[in-house]
Amino acid sequence: MEVAIKERPIIFGPESIRAIQAGSKTETRRVIKEQPQGQNAPGKWADMEWWTWKTDVLQTTRALTDNLVAACPYGQPGDRLWVRETWADLSARSLSGQSAAYKEFPADRIENERWRSPVTMPRQASRFLLEIGEVHAEVQQEPDDEIPEAGLWVWVLRFKEVEEELNEKLAMIDVG
Repeated sequence: MEVAIKERPIIFGPESIRAIQAGSKTETRRVIKEQPQGQNAPGKWADMEWWTWKTDVLQTTRALTDNLVAACPYGQPGDRLWVRETWADLSARSLSGQSAAYKEFPADRIENERWRSPVTMPRQASRFLLEIGEVHAEVQQEPDDEIPEAGLWVWVLRFKEVEEELNEKLAMIDVG
């Protein structure tokens, strides 16, 4: 039985976009929305034999810390993430056939352009496709650019950029 590769959107900020372009960003951390509470709070994690998340999505033992029996909302190894970023829709007026401009791409800095939120970016306008190589959960030890607070449970996603084949990209373009 072949498992279908799933694609999901993910938003990155300007610094992360530049790092992806440079090939230096291969990991992202995202806060787990349902943080453990009470006696099973992260500080007591090492002393617990079982830890069950209130939604029963995540169950693990000390021995299974790196092999979570969980469905990360961002995907599993082999799944893909298409990157959403600040963009402008050029489809109505582009003579070059370019359908989008990207705020973090210097050649696309267009005067008086109406930049749009990454949340509104459609799949076909995305210029980065990332393949998830590893997923696990851990406690954020120190604040960083992505997670400014230590002590929170986070999903850690390791990825690599993949090139989309021309036929895949053309299949997503609405020509009707």
